[in-house]
Amino acid sequence: MAIKIISVPAGQAPEEIRRAWVGVVLPTVGESGPTTPQFGVFGGEPAPENQNGYGVLLRDAVEALRAVGKTEAAEWWSDELPPTSILIFGKMFCELVPTHDSTYAEGGL
Repeated sequence: MAIKIISVPAGQAPEEIRRAWVGVVLPTVGESGPTTPQFGVFGGEPAPENQNGYGVLLRDAVEALRAVGKTEAAEWWSDELPPTSILIFGKMFCELVPTHDSTYAEGGL
């Protein structure tokens, strides 16, 4: 399964970094559930809008940002989180896309 980010996701990252996700297609590792432990990027509680969302491996997310030329955002995420992190994107910010269409750029590469 893959998702396309269709609006600026909620979260603790700076807005310009979160804005970089819009239009990016990301492979997911599945959906988070009510018992999935979640934390904000800087610790503490996650944004409520991101609970019960879609999980994406940080390394896949960073690769996707780099593939569409959003290197500043890719570097920010690489610097802020351990490489084994999973990012959770709230469902309201995402659109499901078929896996065979899951290239990183808007409309495919």
